[in-house]
Amino acid sequence: MPPIQSYAAVMMLAVLAMVPGCARQVYAPAPLDLASTGQDFQRDSLASATAEIATAGGRRNADSDAWTTGELGFLAAIRSPERMRATEQVGLDELRKALAGYGPPIEIGLTTQRNSDIDPGDSSRWSVGPSFEFVWSPADKGRIRVALADTRIIAARADELNSAWRARQRAVTSAVRLMSESRLVDLQQTRIASLEETVASLAALVDAGFSAPLEWQMLKLELVTARLDAIDQLRAMTELTAELAVALKLPMQTLSGLVIGDPEFFDAASFQQQFAYRDLRSHALRSHPRVLTALAEYERSEKALELAIAAQYPDLRLNPAYLFDQGDNIWSLVGSIVVPSSARFHAAVAAAEQARDVARTQFEGEQRTVIAELEAAYEAVSASASAVVEIRKILAAAEQERQSLED
Repeated sequence: MPPIQSYAAVMMLAVLAMVPGCARQVYAPAPLDLASTGQDFQRDSLASATAEIATAGGRRNADSDAWTTGELGFLAAIRSPERMRATEQVGLDELRKALAGYGPPIEIGLTTQRNSDIDPGDSSRWSVGPSFEFVWSPADKGRIRVALADTRIIAARADELNSAWRARQRAVTSAVRLMSESRLVDLQQTRIASLEETVASLAALVDAGFSAPLEWQMLKLELVTARLDAIDQLRAMTELTAELAVALKLPMQTLSGLVIGDPEFFDAASFQQQFAYRDLRSHALRSHPRVLTALAEYERSEKALELAIAAQYPDLRLNPAYLFDQGDNIWSLVGSIVVPSSARFHAAVAAAEQARDVARTQFEGEQRTVIAELEAAYEAVSASASAVVEIRKILAAAEQERQSLED
């Protein structure tokens, strides 16, 4: 091998050795098991869900067979694929922030040069050597890039919270509807049993000639209607159970023995004392996931505008290089200042400023939406709490009247 070619090979290996792992890391696709997800889903049960809650740090009363709506909502949140994806996105954005802190990379390359004319006695027309490129950016662009990456982390965390909250809301809503329908089914069965007893008694009276058949036929028709209503209620319970299973990401058959405990009711006075509207509004404006997401988006657009303004300042590039040419060592240092086009950065700044204004409008609109939703929900809960108080008074009066009749 000629000396120049052997030296070129040595220089190539030296340059590769400067970049850790570039000659060793090889892309390999991650294997996907298409059957594992279905098998894991079929093995899921409420028992495994209890262990999952304990692992996630939740509170599950192992002594009680009944599940509260809060426990079901927490289970849906930790099993939500959207929440898992958002959690992975947080980790990815944290890695991107770490990369943004490194600044522009140092480019390392291998320069080869072919000479058109050679002197007598030269063995090769080629020269070879390593080259480097250093980039220095003024206007603190590196700090702005790190701050921009930080806003993406904040937005990803808000999205994680929002995903968990949406999953919890779907599960709690389905659980409350299923619990209410279950109570209605129990009441309907009690009504059917009472009607069956009354119909049997009237049939005996009709046979004995002490009652007209018309009243017995009307009650029997009412009994048939009640049985049809019970069938519709059972169908509705099946649909609600399927809806809850979808929210929990569990097989439907695992919910066949699910018992949902009664929620804790409170009257209007205690509700307004414990949850003042002013406090709830302040908490929503500072902690609601959608508000946090909109605020993070505004912060991101603000940092993007800062970066667009900083981009109008030129970058300084240094390119030191070395060539080995027929036994001669040739060193060079080339410096350049990259000046961006004024039309280009003016358009970029204008676009970034417009994006910031859009983000501000979206943030203010999201705040108004959250306040409107909170006000409507607060009024609805207050009205429901007042209705509970009135219902308890009616039930108490009916119980007193029943006792007086028995006495």
